[in-house]
Amino acid sequence: MIMNNLKTNTEIYRKVFACYPDDTVKKLDQLRQFMATKELHLYDELAPKIKGHIVKFPLNFLSEEDLSFKPLDKEYYVPYINFT
Repeated sequence: MIMNNLKTNTEIYRKVFACYPDDTVKKLDQLRQFMATKELHLYDELAPKIKGHIVKFPLNFLSEEDLSFKPLDKEYYVPYINFT
């Protein structure tokens, strides 16, 4: 039952609000397109289907993006321990 709600809630929030982080966004280029897909007018129709607050945790958000610091970034010179 919870798994069914999990999938439903995640899909509803994705369709209505285009919330991120989201697993469908793998690269930064896709983020602006994804945010433009929100359909707020569907909220009243889909709100009764939302059960609780459970949504799927996005594990693949920006998974194809290189997020490492480059030598020209000031963060490159700060020890990594500061970012954890």
